[in-house]
Amino acid sequence: LIHDHFGSRGDIKNKLIRVMHYRSFIDDPTRILRAVRYAVRFGFQFEPRTRAVLKQAIGQDAFHTITPVRYFGEFKRMLKEKDPCAVLRGLSSMKGLRFFVYDRCVQAAFKKTIRSDVGGEERWIRLLSALISPLDQKSAEQLLEGFNISRVDKRKVFLLVQARRAGPGVETVKCRGVQAAGQVEPQRGRIGPR
Repeated sequence: LIHDHFGSRGDIKNKLIRVMHYRSFIDDPTRILRAVRYAVRFGFQFEPRTRAVLKQAIGQDAFHTITPVRYFGEFKRMLKEKDPCAVLRGLSSMKGLRFFVYDRCVQAAFKKTIRSDVGGEERWIRLLSALISPLDQKSAEQLLEGFNISRVDKRKVFLLVQARRAGPGVETVKCRGVQAAGQVEPQRGRIGPR
């Protein structure tokens, strides 16, 4: 016999995401990324109070309390989802994309990458290259360094960014004026807004 003290069976039936307590997103901001990822994957909606505390946590800059490595660990899972565009749109609509700009230019590059995607284990590298392609070299290097991405993967990302900039991709030319959304603060190893 299973006792459902929190009404979770009803939430599943009604396709709702609800936090167990209202400091949940402050206590562990990676839950924000997971919540958005699961909402998109399963077609769920946020229960109104959960949406409010999620937005409040983002507004209080909860992501600043975790290391870039932890953030990217969850973010990488988002890039591996079946529909990463929908996940990024969901996160962006709640102002939860702390380290990336997901504007029309990046969306176009991202969608183009997905359309031409052959799948495979390194799909996230191709998608990450689309996300960082508008950044200048120094900002992109700082971002990837903060995320603690392996040297080999970093090289792959930069080779794809260079190919994107050198190739026939019109998106890159249109996006030249885009600035980095964040940079590494070397003294604490965190990433913060410019």
